[in-house]
Amino acid sequence: MEILAGSVTICNYSGGVASFLAARRAVEKFGASECILLFADTQNEDEDLYRFLREGAAFLGAKLVEVKSEFDMDSLINRMGAIPSSRMGFCTRELKQVPANNWVKDNAPDALQVFGISWDEDHRRAGLVRRLGADKVWCPLCEPPYLFSHQMMDEVRACGIEPPRLYAEGFAHNNCGGACVKAGHGAWAHLLKARPETYAKWEAREARVSAIRGKDCTILRDRSRGVTTPLPLSVFRDRVSANEVDMFDIGGCGCFLESSEAEIDYAKGEA
Repeated sequence: MEILAGSVTICNYSGGVASFLAARRAVEKFGASECILLFADTQNEDEDLYRFLREGAAFLGAKLVEVKSEFDMDSLINRMGAIPSSRMGFCTRELKQVPANNWVKDNAPDALQVFGISWDEDHRRAGLVRRLGADKVWCPLCEPPYLFSHQMMDEVRACGIEPPRLYAEGFAHNNCGGACVKAGHGAWAHLLKARPETYAKWEAREARVSAIRGKDCTILRDRSRGVTTPLPLSVFRDRVSANEVDMFDIGGCGCFLESSEAEIDYAKGEA
């Protein structure tokens, strides 16, 4: 494909309200014709994400580009022989970073990239700067006017767009159908209560990989007794039922913030 003009701005468009509002500021600054909305589809998303994605793109008037890996979540897990987690987020790399980075490299290697990191996540910007360079990273929501989460929802509705339904269901992020492997215990407890079928799918994935590897391969870790050990989702169910979970341990996604080369090596050797 022909390389686009150097002045183009790539808005990393994840399907969350923050990425939409960051893209809106980019469009306001550079113009819709100079912005590309780049969405890397994990093929593991809630259906309503796609509705929000397209309504948002239509409102912004910028071109929406959708890319995806040759793998979906299950085929990637089978290929790696491991379960992704906060310790080894190979799904981050293979399903998000690789297809998006390849598209940018092939089409707009010198472009400014826009990310939906808000002011209360400003510390996350350092990873982007290390990977891309300070001159290629812009996080508009880290600049005034600063918005809290409820204000972001109001801003989206003011555009005539209903926010993705995962937020209304109590999820902090609109990614991976509510099941982010980098999320904390509170987020997974909420997933079990709000979307038990999604929780069960991940529980079955853990069980399948653990049976193949002959040891517990888990998303979560137990640190309650001073020693860190694997915590299978099948066991975590009981802790949720007994209300023995820190519901403030939400954690969260950060799919474009760091490289995952070390995580891939970890997955091959230690998971």
